[in-house]
Amino acid sequence: MDRRLLVLMIVGLVAVGFGVNGVPLASAGAVKSDVCHLNDEGGFQLISVSENAVAAHERHGDGVPGTTVPGMDGYVFGEDCELVADQSILPGCYDSAGDYSDLELVGPVGQADNTTGYVSFDGSCTGSPFEKPVTIVLAADLFAAGTACDELGLGLAFEVPLNSPEIGYSGLPDDAWLCV
Repeated sequence: MDRRLLVLMIVGLVAVGFGVNGVPLASAGAVKSDVCHLNDEGGFQLISVSENAVAAHERHGDGVPGTTVPGMDGYVFGEDCELVADQSILPGCYDSAGDYSDLELVGPVGQADNTTGYVSFDGSCTGSPFEKPVTIVLAADLFAAGTACDELGLGLAFEVPLNSPEIGYSGLPDDAWLCV
């Protein structure tokens, strides 16, 4: 075979495999997803990766905008990967329909001592405050709640979530638990 023809065939095959600006055709049009990438300084930066790579990034500590920051209960990633306090529980006073004291959320969910308990039972949070603050955490189940409390050096107050019929704090999500 003529050497020039062989060179032309190789160049042609290489050219067919690439699209505009040298981007391989296999990746052209690939669906991309935003990821909050954990950098070497411990912060997060927004990167764009193939949607097929998102799960691998999450396994090593990265996250996705709008989701909970790994290891930081009470915070979610903003659209540019800034850390934002989770507003699924709004600060304010919560009344128990049962015989439990009022609770006032005063700090980010999952942060130690984020809640003040009051010896008032009417949703006013005006009675005498408890001597020691308490903590509201978000957890999927009893085991996860106990683990979240343990990580803060606290114990679990109840074996049911705060909005359960036994406790009765309305306005709190299904996954809100109390650590003391």
